[in-house]
Amino acid sequence: MCREAIVSEPYNFRVRSPERGQVWDSIAAHLNSLNQPKFKVTGRAVRDRYTLLTSRHKQKLRDEEKASGIEIEETELDILLEDILEREKNAKEKIDGKSAEKKAKAAQEKEAAEEISLQALQTLKDKGKRKSEDENQKGPKMRRRTSDAIEFLVEKAEKDRELKMEELKIKNREVEIAAAKQDEAAKQQQSMLSSCNKWNDSSSCNNKTSKQCLLSKTIC
Repeated sequence: MCREAIVSEPYNFRVRSPERGQVWDSIAAHLNSLNQPKFKVTGRAVRDRYTLLTSRHKQKLRDEEKASGIEIEETELDILLEDILEREKNAKEKIDGKSAEKKAKAAQEKEAAEEISLQALQTLKDKGKRKSEDENQKGPKMRRRTSDAIEFLVEKAEKDRELKMEELKIKNREVEIAAAKQDEAAKQQQSMLSSCNKWNDSSSCNNKTSKQCLLSKTIC
């Protein structure tokens, strides 16, 4: 596994990054493909085993520093782990350097963006100031135009009101004329009825007188 770690170099990627996880999966797949020795591991198991071995070796190195003067025989695993730790240290420095560079670049970009924003705000402020000055210069003329517009609207409203009043008068006059015509027609009809009644009464009297005369002549 340590040989595979040296070949695949998972430490070139940040801890818990997707890229590093893919490397662990690749190492696990390669180990599982071996016939001898036989492995059945996952990427997570390989990662945990790697972490355990490197942590133990770091502790061993610290113990050796404390027990100076004592020779300790190194195994093949110790040599591989020392190589891995050295590579891991160099890779971490590169990653941290890139991270610091990215942070510095991000800070510069942020500062530049803030500067652009301030310039834009200042430009808007200057435009607003110039616009305000222009409006102050045009103030009397604009007020006169506003006054003329209000006066026009008032006159228009007054004319509309007068026109409506005139239309109402005309309608009232038409109603009065129609009512007068109806009254005249009613009077004429009443007069005709009265005349007919008088004529009927007169005709009845004449008939009675004629009958009486004839009766008198007959008796005589």
